[in-house]
Amino acid sequence: VGPCVGHRLSMISLAVACAALRPLLLYVDGFGTHSAQVQRHADQRSTQILRLHSRAAASVHIDHGEAAEEILADTVPLPGDERPWAAQRLHGMQVLGVLCSSDCGLADAERLQHTLVPERSNGLHPERRDKWAMVEAMRAAGLAAADQCAPSCWDDMQSFLRARAYPVVLKPRRGQASVLVGLAHDEPQARKMHDALRRSSVSIDASEQASRDGRLVVQEYLRGVEYVVDTVSAAGEHKALALWRYDKGEENGAPFVYRGDELCAMQSGIEQAVVEYAF
Repeated sequence: VGPCVGHRLSMISLAVACAALRPLLLYVDGFGTHSAQVQRHADQRSTQILRLHSRAAASVHIDHGEAAEEILADTVPLPGDERPWAAQRLHGMQVLGVLCSSDCGLADAERLQHTLVPERSNGLHPERRDKWAMVEAMRAAGLAAADQCAPSCWDDMQSFLRARAYPVVLKPRRGQASVLVGLAHDEPQARKMHDALRRSSVSIDASEQASRDGRLVVQEYLRGVEYVVDTVSAAGEHKALALWRYDKGEENGAPFVYRGDELCAMQSGIEQAVVEYAF
C-alpha cells in the first residue's frame, strides 16, 4: 500500500473511530415536520441521528413502488434481530435512545429501546397504544377509569349498551388525533358507528392490532373538563412539566373538535389533583 493510500485509509479509520465516539439517536419514521428541529437540537449536542423506517411505514413505501432494497436497508430490524443488526450497522456507536414521530412506529421504537438501551426502558407495553388495554391498566392500578367494553360483535355491544345510559363514546382501539372517535346518542347511531369502525383501520401497524372482530372500544361518556399532563422521566424519577386544559366540543356535526388549549398554573386543588392522578 502506497503512502497516499495508507494515509487515506488512516484518515478513514480515524473518521470512523470519531463517529463511534459520538452518541447516537435512532429516529423511527423521523421524516416529518419535526425532523429539522430534532436535527438542530442533536447538532447542538454533537449527537448523530440515524433515521429508520418502521416496518409498517416501510411496507407502505414499497407498496407505492419505492425500491424495496433501499427502503429495507433503513428499516427497523425484525423482533429478535435487534442486537445482530446493531452490531453490523452501528459499529459500536453509543445509542442514547430512540425517538419516534409516528403512531405506526411506536411499537418498533419501544422494542429497539428496550433491547439496545435497556437502562432507559421499563418494558414492552402494548397498552401504551391500545386504548382499551390502557384504560384496563389504569383500572388495575387503582385509578378511576371509564366503564368500557371491547365487543367482538354487535350482540356484545348491545348487551353493554342496554345496561348503560346514552350518550356513549365509540373509538378505534388504536389511533390518534380523535380520528373515527364518535359520540352515539341512541342505538341506531351506535350501530352505524360500530359498523363503520368494524370496516376501518386507523393505524397501519398490524403488529399489535386487535383482530377485525375486536378492534373497537365503546366507553361511557365522561362529562367534564379534559386536561393533559406533560411529563418527563430520568433515572427512574418522574416529573410533571406542564398542565394543559383542553377546549374541545361539538362543531359542524363532529363531536370532538379541538378549539384550543390553555397552559394552566397550579393555582387550586383541581390542578394539583390532576397532576397527582397522572402519577
